[in-house]
Amino acid sequence: MSRNLTARDVMQGRVITVSPGMSLATAREIFARHRITGAPVVDENGDLVGAISQTDIARIILQKESDDYPENSYFIGLPAFLGGSMGIEATNLAEQLATRTIEEAMTTDVYTVSPDDRLSVLAVTMRHHRIHRLIVVEQRRVVGIVSTLDLIQILEDH
Repeated sequence: MSRNLTARDVMQGRVITVSPGMSLATAREIFARHRITGAPVVDENGDLVGAISQTDIARIILQKESDDYPENSYFIGLPAFLGGSMGIEATNLAEQLATRTIEEAMTTDVYTVSPDDRLSVLAVTMRHHRIHRLIVVEQRRVVGIVSTLDLIQILEDH
């Protein structure tokens, strides 16, 4: 495998983004439609202001801190997928998803990389911070996204 590969070489250039004012229900629909588990949050100027994931949505709906989840959990899932096992009635869940915004649930401390960062930097950042996607930015503008699956694909290809 070439040691010179960069984020630009592996990133997905077509990035699905959401805005802070969207409802959590809309975010969930976008995730399902595009088969993604998270997305960058951009403001009306197109600047990156945060990120939202299914875990963020579950956390705010369940009103739990990230420390409440199992230490090595990869995917917590949305309460809608878990049904009544989370103790949330379906009507209450739908109401919360419809009335709560992405801004309420999003993470504002987002890990980003430059298109020119080497893959080793991306891998170390993901492992160190226990995250599964990095947003590729140039001057606060989202130009791509790299997920753990993108890095695994590179390993498969080489």
